[in-house]
Amino acid sequence: MFRIMFRIGIIQVLAILINIVRSKVTAVLLGPQGIGLVSVVDQVVQLAGFICAMSLPLAAIKILAHAHSEGRREFQRSYLGLLRILIILSFSGTTVVAISSLAGASWMGSDLLRFRPYLLIAAFNIPTIVLGGFFTNVLAAAGRVSEAAFVAVIVNGVMTIASYVGISLGKVLGLYAASAIAGLALTVGIIAFLRVRLDLRLTGERASVKDQLRGNRAGLLYSLMLYMTSLTYSGSLLAARYGVLHAWGDTEAGLLQSAMAIALALGLVLNPMNGLFLTPLMNRNTPPEEKLRTAVDFQKRLLVIMSLAAMALSMFPDLVIRILFSAQFASAAQSVPLLVFGQCLLQIAAVYQALLIGFDDLLMLGLLTAGGQLMFGAVSVWLTSKYGIGGVAAAYVISSFAVLASAFWRVRSRFALSLPGGTAVLMAYASAAIFFSGAIFRHQSNLHLAILSAKAGLYAAFTFGFFCFLSRQERESFYSMLPGVRSRIAAE
Repeated sequence: MFRIMFRIGIIQVLAILINIVRSKVTAVLLGPQGIGLVSVVDQVVQLAGFICAMSLPLAAIKILAHAHSEGRREFQRSYLGLLRILIILSFSGTTVVAISSLAGASWMGSDLLRFRPYLLIAAFNIPTIVLGGFFTNVLAAAGRVSEAAFVAVIVNGVMTIASYVGISLGKVLGLYAASAIAGLALTVGIIAFLRVRLDLRLTGERASVKDQLRGNRAGLLYSLMLYMTSLTYSGSLLAARYGVLHAWGDTEAGLLQSAMAIALALGLVLNPMNGLFLTPLMNRNTPPEEKLRTAVDFQKRLLVIMSLAAMALSMFPDLVIRILFSAQFASAAQSVPLLVFGQCLLQIAAVYQALLIGFDDLLMLGLLTAGGQLMFGAVSVWLTSKYGIGGVAAAYVISSFAVLASAFWRVRSRFALSLPGGTAVLMAYASAAIFFSGAIFRHQSNLHLAILSAKAGLYAAFTFGFFCFLSRQERESFYSMLPGVRSRIAAE
């Protein structure tokens, strides 16, 4: 399991490294004010994409995984049916946002009305947003986990080039125009790849999505749950960004984007481990006891991998900010450790959420998750006017803990989840390591040799502590993934 998780993580790290180049180029060329503008426009477009797609790209993993188990013909029918309806929905969403921008719709508010030209062009990126998630889940449902993760590498590489060309030619408007053109090319390319790799055609009999959901109560609830949570997720992020934009201006919104990008990047690395590996396992026809055992085993390994990455981000936030963006964004670094800690809480919660999906307890999952996300939006707006970015970071931790606590409570009370003592202690140790590694040095510069040495020593100490919780077999499994170690273990 370590090896599969590590492989997915490595591919995602590669995707993130490419995205770092994209963030760096965008930050240097546009500055904090331009990044603030882009972050708000992107969030509006993402929310519009979630609304028009009706959660079908996310629900596709459950529909397609079930269809794949019934044979290639059923998989082809489900793929074609979903693809056609998503194309229609995505272009409908593009039309609505474009017309609203042209007409200056009142729902935008005075702050968003300033961005009308950008929203008009950015709207044409909605089909790429909608179809991108769907294609990833097609590959995951077919058991092509590594290929599904590698799609992000290709997409990020192409979009990085498009961003540089677009900004160079036309600043923010050029960015969105180039992204829309590159997105169309990627969509055509991925469809062709699926045709070659999985023999998925664009012609033939297609399954009705309505009939599939109507005949599958769990699938319908899953779709509705995802729709609710995707809307509240994107809406809460928009509320946080809009609150900072309204109270503090474009530049502060850009600083918020730089701080949140680091926490969200950690999620981009870790989410596929859950979504592409654990969630499909939870949807198979296996006994409940085996699902619980698999989830606990997965969580233990996730805690180690997650903590090693999160501690590095929490201990060197200003250095990471300068690398990903520029020195102009350095003041946002103090909020990074809290945001990273909140992201880690969400990653732990995702294990219990996967169990709830596997047990088809979807309505409660949707209510608990959406409630936590709405809490984030509400608390952010409440704290932002006084504390700015720090208020958003505090709201992120509070709401993430609420999601984790409620998901754990539900699995424990409804399905009798029992965490082994070692796993519970490891969870507490990991949380403490991530939180305190950031809190201790939050106000210290990374550029002083003494501080760098102290941070490196603390990181090494925390890392040694993690391996004390692993069995010998688990440690050997982890070591075997490191360069130069695998051959020595094999020789023994």
